[in-house]
Amino acid sequence: MIAVQRLRPQWASAQWAKRLLLVMVLGGTLGLCWFVPAHRLPAVSAQDLPTATATADLRVVNELVAPHTGDAVAGFVAIQGTALIPGFRRYDIHISEASSEDWIGLTSSAEIVRNGTLYLLDTTQYPDGFYDLRVRAIDSNGNYSEVFARDVEIRNANPPTPTPLVNELGTPLPPLVIIPTATPSPTPEYISFVPNGQGIFSPRTNEVIRGQVAVIGTVNGFPKNPFDHYELEISGSGFEAWEQLTVSTMQLWQKAIYTLDTTRWTDGEYDLRLRIVYRDGNYDEFEVRRLFIANNTYVFVPTPTATPIQAGIIRPLPNTNVSGIIEFIGGADTTNFAHWELAWRPSGTLEWNQLVTSEERVPLGGVLATLDLNQLPLGAYDFRLRIVEQDGRRLDYIVPQLQLLRPPPQVTPTPTPFG
Repeated sequence: MIAVQRLRPQWASAQWAKRLLLVMVLGGTLGLCWFVPAHRLPAVSAQDLPTATATADLRVVNELVAPHTGDAVAGFVAIQGTALIPGFRRYDIHISEASSEDWIGLTSSAEIVRNGTLYLLDTTQYPDGFYDLRVRAIDSNGNYSEVFARDVEIRNANPPTPTPLVNELGTPLPPLVIIPTATPSPTPEYISFVPNGQGIFSPRTNEVIRGQVAVIGTVNGFPKNPFDHYELEISGSGFEAWEQLTVSTMQLWQKAIYTLDTTRWTDGEYDLRLRIVYRDGNYDEFEVRRLFIANNTYVFVPTPTATPIQAGIIRPLPNTNVSGIIEFIGGADTTNFAHWELAWRPSGTLEWNQLVTSEERVPLGGVLATLDLNQLPLGAYDFRLRIVEQDGRRLDYIVPQLQLLRPPPQVTPTPTPFG
């Protein structure tokens, strides 16, 4: 700025012209623009102006954006919001029948989500009625923050009409279609359905079917690709010899698009193909393969068995009295095991105190640690086994309310004298 002021008195002389050139080189664009008359500056159009971008939301907050308390929902519903807390470790989402506080876990994630989809809830897994949702953000010390959506009505029998979306000028916007975030995976040979979208939801590939079977699916169009009709076909599995079952111009959402009478076909494996045709003649296809029609054939369907317990604390049990030197028996042997930690805290407090860390697997029933509890004051204590997996996921197993007592004094027997 000082150099520019010196140029004003006689900037036309050769000496000052040299100085001007030096200032322009050193000052770059600023020096050049200072001396160009306004009427010679290039015109700037609206297209040349930078496009405004939304300010990134960097708040550390636990809030539930959707659904809201009292909302009615159906089908697949995105639980949206932000689940953060200082020292964030993970968030948990639970569901409960309204006002019962009988919470059932839906998901647990260590992913940082800001104003996004925390979980995609399939409401068809629950009877119609009223439910509460809870999002809990948990920090590294076990402290947490909770937000709720109360009295959310699941209404699949009579789905609610979506609230029209409008912009700030009141202009209607197209309906919001929620598509779950895709994770990288090999391109499939075929797909049966798109989550929260089109396709055949039931029956599933490799399913055994008999008698009258409802084919459940979604067939519809899009604002830029209007629906014309759908076609459902069947073929012997792998033969691609398609036989038409039905053609319809009805748009349906997660409903029966056809009832398949399996008795019309001999027992064996079959494929179903759904083709959704649009007004421009293009179409999308969805297939369900290797459906086993077994009206006269016995097919062994194994009964699901519980996954064997591979981790946890077996002894001591919760709410028991302990004293002296005790062994903690349990297991730390999960599929993606990285290491395990054993910690303690006085019951009713939040901060955990680390005792043991090990990268050695412990098969179920093994000794995790042998502890001398005489080093602790008398009282109630909680102990936590934490298994950290290779992907960073943490599995916690807590034994609460161990009552630490002093061991009774040992009495040394004295011999009774004879006589």
